[in-house]
Amino acid sequence: MIKKSSAVLILLMGIAFGISIEAHEPLFGLGPHVPGLFVSGLDVEMMSTGQTLPGANGYLANETEWTFSPHFGITQDTVIGMKIPYVNFNQIGTDGVTSSHGLGDAKLYYKDRFWRSDEIGEQRGMAYQIEASLPTGKSNGHLGDRNYGLNFGMTAGLESLVYSAWISAEYGFENLYSTHTQRLELGSSLLKLGLVYGIRPYEAEYKDLDMSIYLNLVYKNEGPDKVYGTDVSDTGLQGLFVGPSLFISNRNLLISLGMLLPVTETVIGTQPQTDGIVKAIFEWHI
Repeated sequence: MIKKSSAVLILLMGIAFGISIEAHEPLFGLGPHVPGLFVSGLDVEMMSTGQTLPGANGYLANETEWTFSPHFGITQDTVIGMKIPYVNFNQIGTDGVTSSHGLGDAKLYYKDRFWRSDEIGEQRGMAYQIEASLPTGKSNGHLGDRNYGLNFGMTAGLESLVYSAWISAEYGFENLYSTHTQRLELGSSLLKLGLVYGIRPYEAEYKDLDMSIYLNLVYKNEGPDKVYGTDVSDTGLQGLFVGPSLFISNRNLLISLGMLLPVTETVIGTQPQTDGIVKAIFEWHI
């Protein structure tokens, strides 16, 4: 039989662990994490994507995006935030080198965790997120799309002292409304499915250095873009990506590192294919 003092100690450890696991979110997908009431934070994200277009007129392209994401918990289970990207694009081909850099398309989002269950050493949750993209980047420099976009996502996950798992589904339009045609286009529809499973190599207290290792599986299906309601050639793709990620956290600081490699990718028309995606996030909560 567990003594009362031991039970209280286990409960306090569970609460402390519950605080630490709230800081975790899938690196390549959506999770139910919400920072909490009046908790503010800043994420600094770096994502680099390499692409190759084979053939006589082919090229190599790399896009590195630095995103600054301030966010604020307006209730215990809801958060609002903004993503401000700075994009550096480089392309090397038979006709020389093309480079551009500057502000990309900013995004505003709202997330609501509508269900949460806490047990000793384990936390479960479900949430939805609404995200709107703004045409703040230049389209002629591969920095933006000159479109308003809208995305809706659902996610569920659990995290325990031993393992973690998340599942998510997102759907929306990257070209919901075009500032070029000044009409509702409903172009570049995007379906994204994510599955993540991870383990903790060792148990850590809240004040100790914590580490988790994850395997990420992402499916992406992007429909063709539209101009005046007509499909644009050489747009649209679908692919399956897999890769590892590593989380290292200590109290209010979280560092996430990972990469995705294509298992299969099919593009419509003549488009570059993805060689790989590398991503890192530095997150700080106040």
